[in-house]
Amino acid sequence: MEIPTVVYLAVHHVEDILQDRDLKQLMAELPQHDRDRIGRFRRPRDQRQRLAGTLLLRRALSRAIGCDFENVPIQRTTRGRPFVDSLVYPGDFNLSHHGAWLAVAWTAHGRVGVDLAGIGQVRLKVAQYVCSNEEIAYLDSLAEEPQAQALATLWALKEAYTKAVGFGMSRQAQQLSFRPKVGQPQFTLFGADPAWTFSVLEAAPATVAAIATDRPHQVRSASLTPLESPRVRVDL
Repeated sequence: MEIPTVVYLAVHHVEDILQDRDLKQLMAELPQHDRDRIGRFRRPRDQRQRLAGTLLLRRALSRAIGCDFENVPIQRTTRGRPFVDSLVYPGDFNLSHHGAWLAVAWTAHGRVGVDLAGIGQVRLKVAQYVCSNEEIAYLDSLAEEPQAQALATLWALKEAYTKAVGFGMSRQAQQLSFRPKVGQPQFTLFGADPAWTFSVLEAAPATVAAIATDRPHQVRSASLTPLESPRVRVDL
């Protein structure tokens, strides 16, 4: 039996990362390319979110790689996905944001994707565009409250997977169909490589986090600021 790889997950609120510090001072701690990217967002709320996400990601990678915060060698693909040279860090990492919440996942082995979704904020009408026929039938069988939670879970699972493999949510989303593993906080995906495994966690109030990896995994919470750790659960 293959030994599960460890995926570390940190989920934090934007304001717990920024901690009322002067934003210009925080920006000054970042490389110029990060400052340029954040500066392209016009709305202050978006700038705060992207700044907090960048800081959180750098803290996570500083821990994973074992280097100083300011020396984390983050690069970006043409699609904007951040990465680190495999000679520096052989694993993978991914960042997600939803409202005022941020999540970063990282692992020393294989690929990883993470996504946050708000319960009740993913509209049922989008299901016909992203869910399989089996998933839609399942959603239709549920009452309003569990339906909202199941839809957010499905959305997060699909986003986590498409982010991990590197293509957009619109591609193949309806061909992917998720099933929970009975009694386990993980999911099986039909319509893709069976090596992929998935977990769903209660990340924040009314917010779920989904993790996708290309191998068996276990999730360990990691605190990069003093926040309560997320709790693993299955709700689909």
